[in-house]
Amino acid sequence: MLATVVTAILGALGIVGTLAAARIQARGAIRQAEAAVAQAHATHRAAIEAATTQARTSFEQQARAARRPVYLSLVEAGHSFADRLPDLFDGSFTGDTPLESERNAIRVALSRVELEGPSPLINLGRSVLTVAEKAERMAVAMRSELFALYRLGVATGEYEDPSWNEAHYDVALTASSALQRLHQARPSGMSSQDRYAVLREYLLTTDQTYIPDAAAQRSLWEAIREADNAMHGAAHAGVISEGSGRRLIIRAVDRERDATAIFDSNSDAFHAARVRFTEAAREYLHNPSL
Repeated sequence: MLATVVTAILGALGIVGTLAAARIQARGAIRQAEAAVAQAHATHRAAIEAATTQARTSFEQQARAARRPVYLSLVEAGHSFADRLPDLFDGSFTGDTPLESERNAIRVALSRVELEGPSPLINLGRSVLTVAEKAERMAVAMRSELFALYRLGVATGEYEDPSWNEAHYDVALTASSALQRLHQARPSGMSSQDRYAVLREYLLTTDQTYIPDAAAQRSLWEAIREADNAMHGAAHAGVISEGSGRRLIIRAVDRERDATAIFDSNSDAFHAARVRFTEAAREYLHNPSL
């Protein structure tokens, strides 16, 4: 009887041991299965990420290729505007918006940049249009003055005018030289406002033999008179108009910068804006990390 009981107990223990071993094996199989599933998920995610990266890279390359002609159109429009800008100086333009077609070309090109982006290039493109519009406005506002300077510049050989004879060159050279001397007349201790006060007194004085008592005022007065007489001679000869001559005298006395300096500063600002846009576009197109 005892033997039978012992045998039964040992049998039961064997069954328990078998079940425990089976459970341990099952746990190992589950862990292996879970590891296989995790590896499969990782492989799947890596494949998706690789495909996404490849697709993104391909899209970015296509986008950059599409943007290249867009940027180029703004660069070319800027070149066309810059090529015509000197025409505002030499007087070979008419109307209040002489560069309307060139300016509109910049505006159209900018609209394409605004559609394509990115934002930094949009901002730089807008600055190109803004500076171009300012340069044109300033030149149109000084149209007669710039044209007068152009006409006087013919006498120095900077420009040519086949319609002129020797008399034209003589009076233009005289007027140009007198204007230059007036522009350089800066008596010590006299501010721009002081110089303008002397000019205003000169313009209101009908007695041309009058000479101020103060030495500084006297030197400036004589320079104004010389330039005024020279401008009248140039206007009488048909080189410039009376109004242009008067404006040139006022600016030479009252302003630190003359019309040519103002024109050049606006032209330089426009060139700088174009350069900034071009360099940023080049960097963007050739640097994949941007």
